[in-house]
Amino acid sequence: MHDPRFTLKDRAVGGCVTPNRGGRFGTDPAAHCPGLRQEIPPKAVTLFATAYRVLGSAVEAEDVVQDGDAHGGGHFAEPSPVLDRSISLGYGGGVARTKAFDPDAALRSALDLFWRRGYEATSVADLVEHLGIGRASLYATFGGKRELYLKALDRYVETRDPLILEELSQPGPVMPAVRAMVRRFAAEASAPEVRLAGCFVTNTAAELGPHDPAAARRVENSWEYVETMLYSAFVRARAQGELPEDRDPRALARMLLVMLQGVRVVGKVSDDPARVRDAAEQALALLPRI
Repeated sequence: MHDPRFTLKDRAVGGCVTPNRGGRFGTDPAAHCPGLRQEIPPKAVTLFATAYRVLGSAVEAEDVVQDGDAHGGGHFAEPSPVLDRSISLGYGGGVARTKAFDPDAALRSALDLFWRRGYEATSVADLVEHLGIGRASLYATFGGKRELYLKALDRYVETRDPLILEELSQPGPVMPAVRAMVRRFAAEASAPEVRLAGCFVTNTAAELGPHDPAAARRVENSWEYVETMLYSAFVRARAQGELPEDRDPRALARMLLVMLQGVRVVGKVSDDPARVRDAAEQALALLPRI
């Protein structure tokens, strides 16, 4: 009965093959079938042997990146800590083995790349190399470059927005917490280690917002969240006597939201921290002091 471990590659040389040490097969089919050279002309044996070696190389090959984008021809993707080499076929055990990778780690790695480069400047080849996974795995897991970008944006918002809630929902006076949050934004926007990347939400608004409804919706949701947190803080401040009754909590929240987005944009380009810091302090001067 035919051994199910033998594949089309094995049958290409008549099915007369024997595993060598380690469960692999040699490159000379006649060596595994003594009567082969007597039954088949020498030229045919040579052709079979060549086909055997080619098919064996294809099975053993790692992911080859056929890079048809702006970066030119294909190349081998270098491994990274995420690690995925898709499928490895071994004949010894007769079972195909999938080399797993961590989708969450891959998503964090993609977020880092998109955040620094933006959407258009990041190619699929860049993602394959940076994440250390094959194209097939990228598409099977995330759906493609655009879908991966949106997932990365979701992850960024999930990790950043809750900090604002934590800052503004502490018990006690509200206005000092609002001032601290605004100053944190200004400091981050001008910090050398983060300013060049900017805010991922703001970056998305500028690059994709005008023509990508899904991206624009996520940006709007994030801004709505920040505005709501600020609005709730100002309502509480007015109830505690920190804000005069004639001040509009919604208008104040929107003023700070727009100012904070502007701070992110200016801080990304300007190398003068005072420009961002002075703008933030002038905005805070419009708020009452307790």
